[in-house]
Amino acid sequence: GTNAFADIRSLDALHIGDSVTLLGAYAFVSDSHLKVTFGENSRLSRMEDGALNRPLVDTTLPHGIGQALSGVTDAPHGGSIAVCMPEVIRWTLPESMEKFAQVACLFDPALQSQPTEVQANALPGILEDLFAQLLGTRLTMADFGLTADKVDAVADMALANYAGDISRHPRIANRQDLLDIIRKCL
Repeated sequence: GTNAFADIRSLDALHIGDSVTLLGAYAFVSDSHLKVTFGENSRLSRMEDGALNRPLVDTTLPHGIGQALSGVTDAPHGGSIAVCMPEVIRWTLPESMEKFAQVACLFDPALQSQPTEVQANALPGILEDLFAQLLGTRLTMADFGLTADKVDAVADMALANYAGDISRHPRIANRQDLLDIIRKCL
């Protein structure tokens, strides 16, 4: 579960003054291989601190999937998490509606007049648009080299090596859930 300190720290990680910023994301192409580097002091790199995982404490499902994706494809750490974050949030929405709504309102204050469900449901799209704007393109797991025949390997690696991440997530994923999420990220 969460606690007040984690909630405050997570929301603080998203704020700079009255604005929400994600700084330090850079994309570059080298030998037809897209690599994403997230600056050490960037807001995007604070994803691990719970900024976008606000309803979560410690690393959870996006980290487990991202680590496994990196293990199978050599995808960069921040990119492997960012590429699955919107889909994981969609899948998790029923369990963390209120907190995802708070985060969505930080990114888009115009949502504050909307019902909680509308706010929360907006977050995955907000993040997809933001990542695409920052990186100049919409990334998928395929952009990091994942092919359909390796989806099982990512799911199995996540279950075998990152079970703690999976078990700490507000909604616990089984193998089929992981396969479904990963396929939607291809």
